[in-house]
Amino acid sequence: MENVLIQYSYYPSITGIIRVVDICIYENFDFKFEIFYYKKPDKTIFDEAYYRSLRRHKKLNDKLPSAIQNNIKRLLCFKRFEIKRTYPELTDKEKQQYEPSDIGNEFYTFYISGKKYSVNVNPWYFNKDLLKTEQELFFLEFHKSILDWIDETHNTLIKYED
Repeated sequence: MENVLIQYSYYPSITGIIRVVDICIYENFDFKFEIFYYKKPDKTIFDEAYYRSLRRHKKLNDKLPSAIQNNIKRLLCFKRFEIKRTYPELTDKEKQQYEPSDIGNEFYTFYISGKKYSVNVNPWYFNKDLLKTEQELFFLEFHKSILDWIDETHNTLIKYED
């Protein structure tokens, strides 16, 4: 098995899309894509057993789409990885302040040249308007391509459910 290059995780907030996504991308651009989601209910009466039967879990393994591969190559072509953990960067005092419990979680972990870099893309911590450098703008393109791919995959799974 190849070395891990990028991990992505998404856990919804109260208002987010009800799905949990974990993606692991390897240096050879193979991936593991794991998604937990719910099938749309066809009745409105609450029945716990029925709603539990709507839970879905899929694991996919394949090669990344070439557009995402190209976005990763562009993002990682810089000598130094300079994407910050949060935008804006938080002070020590801000890190200790209250954080709503319903904001969900969405982040990347990059493993580059033996170092680990985390980027929190949850809207509570991530103001994309603050990204200005060429590498940061490439990161935004990469992030958008990942989100589009997740949506496309999720919609396809829903469309062809058993």
